[in-house]
Amino acid sequence: MTLDGPDAAHLVPARVEAVPLTLDYCHTPLARGEDQEWIRERLVTACAEFGTTVADRTGPDRTGPDS
Repeated sequence: MTLDGPDAAHLVPARVEAVPLTLDYCHTPLARGEDQEWIRERLVTACAEFGTTVADRTGPDRTGPDS
């Protein structure tokens, strides 16, 4: 999360980064395929309800820039 504001006493969230994960028993890999698409769509829908947008910054294989 990136905070921004006129001074330290008035900071507000300016940017949030999310990483889609698949939750499994004792294992939490990056979400891929259908799981990743479901998470992306859910995040886009939830953010739209608050009037915010989602920018997808993943690479060509949709696994992220550092994969």
